Amino acid sequence: MKILVYKILRRSQDGSILFLREISMATRVDNDKNTAQESEKTKKAREKLKSRLKKIDTMVTSQAIDEKKDQIADWISRHSWSRDAVNRDDLGLFDQNRNPAPLSKKTQGMKERLEKDK
Repeated sequence: MKILVYKILRRSQDGSILFLREISMATRVDNDKNTAQESEKTKKAREKLKSRLKKIDTMVTSQAIDEKKDQIADWISRHSWSRDAVNRDDLGLFDQNRNPAPLSKKTQGMKERLEKDK
């Protein structure tokens, strides 16, 4: 038997859960004579986790997901000023790491200045 536990990473302002991380906990439920019975404390913890998971499942809604999508899109657009524009020509491809791509003019200039400063 496997119990899944979720860690809440972020909540929205209204308290609904926006991001979760799954933490998997494997448990043994054997009827062998070598396996001890679960204690009352363990049973209580298991039930508590199950009730938490049910609560989390009700809080994760398509509305909360859509809200988080909008927040991410807004964040990206707000921070667009800090990004550098990358042209397709600026990117060089490597042939399986045998030969590096040619240096750009900017990188070549920095390299020459560093060599000059030595």
